[in-house]
Amino acid sequence: MGPILTVLLILLPINSVWSFSPDADLTARAAVIMDAATGKILYQKDSDLPLPPASTTKVVTAILALESGRKLTESFTVSKAATRVPATKLYLRPGQTITIEDLLYGILLSSANDASMVLAEGIGGSVERYTELMTKKAHAIGALNSNFTNPHGLTAPDHYSTARDLAILFRYAMKNATGYTHAAQKCFVGAVVRNGVTLIVSILGARDQWGDTKKLLEYGFDNYQTLETQPAGKTSMSERVSVRPEHISASIVTPQEDIKSKPSDAYLLQVGSFRERDRAESLVKQFSADGFEAFVETISLTGGQTTYRVRVGPYAELLEAQEIAQEILDKNGLRVLILPAPAVQPTADNPS
Repeated sequence: MGPILTVLLILLPINSVWSFSPDADLTARAAVIMDAATGKILYQKDSDLPLPPASTTKVVTAILALESGRKLTESFTVSKAATRVPATKLYLRPGQTITIEDLLYGILLSSANDASMVLAEGIGGSVERYTELMTKKAHAIGALNSNFTNPHGLTAPDHYSTARDLAILFRYAMKNATGYTHAAQKCFVGAVVRNGVTLIVSILGARDQWGDTKKLLEYGFDNYQTLETQPAGKTSMSERVSVRPEHISASIVTPQEDIKSKPSDAYLLQVGSFRERDRAESLVKQFSADGFEAFVETISLTGGQTTYRVRVGPYAELLEAQEIAQEILDKNGLRVLILPAPAVQPTADNPS
């Protein structure tokens, strides 16, 4: 079985011409654009400012688990402490056993805090030991200004990272992670592809997460040649950039695949993943009552087990999917994963 870690490549559609002054127009407290091929910083704003990283913490949680040498089929028992962590979570039960593979799916697809705790306790022996290893691993990768005290990213003393460190970690892992806590505001780290160029965008403490992401992507791509020839991270605060109307696509790839852009006709939002069908159906009813088009997709896992994923959509435009994702976060407090619809296979629950 190959690695479970996936890369969500998000590229945003731009429908009008506009200008962007990087430092003046961003709401983020810190931001970085990195060339994924070389690791060069093309743009930075307070890139070494320590800030709460929210659920982008889970990038390191997953890296450490995947490199632990443990088999993905190995199971851990859920502790009472793990079930008491605040949402977002899978609502695991004390005494329940769950595989590393399922825990990783819960962490990477549902940003599950309880799954992060179970993984840390199972591999590290304790949360404290696991987070020590997380910090050591981050430093070994080159993220020297980060310190982790929990595996999920909920706000805690001495739990911090920087926009530069998150870009370095994401380049190492090539995984989408997005997170939100009150102290962190909105954080994002992601890999973006266009015309054979892959950029990494990392933002911390943003009031307008998707708006900042869109601006940085267009700034990075429209000025790529110029930024590549400048000293690392140099940019003019007064520089204005004209952005051309273009349409960009999204795709999901595994680490073994060549990174390339794949157009998608529609997008789905993954809201959660459950081991019990009744929990998934209950969430579908809740979302349907709120006016969302929700459904359950049944997925067969290794060992004959089954998981039930709640998804919303589809939506024809990525921007619309992002707006709905933000609406879900505002109304329900749930962070969702945006997926291109072609990656979803029809099931009995979701006929084509």
